[in-house]
Amino acid sequence: MNDEPAVRRAFTKLRGCFAQHGLAATDENAFFSVVDSRLSALGSNPRAAEREDRRLGALYGRCMASVETAREGFRRERREAFLKSHSAEVRRLQTTVPARLRQMADRYGVRYSSPTP
Repeated sequence: MNDEPAVRRAFTKLRGCFAQHGLAATDENAFFSVVDSRLSALGSNPRAAEREDRRLGALYGRCMASVETAREGFRRERREAFLKSHSAEVRRLQTTVPARLRQMADRYGVRYSSPTP
């Protein structure tokens, strides 16, 4: 999906967005390396680490918005194609998995809940 022209075009703006916010990250993976490095450096100060994590998360959302928008259409198309190709298997799982999860929850004494489609 990242090789799609629309997604690639969106990625070209990413480095500039990160740089505008003082972050030396060239791409999505580099961003997460910076996050890991900064949070690790703040490990002895959990409150500061939490603040930085939230700040970087907001920055990621802002800078990645155009990429995620471009990806979303391709995700929707792929999801629809998958569900069409595997509809019988999906229906079978939808009917068998919830009961099996309830059995496991009862057996192991764990609480399980799931949204209903």
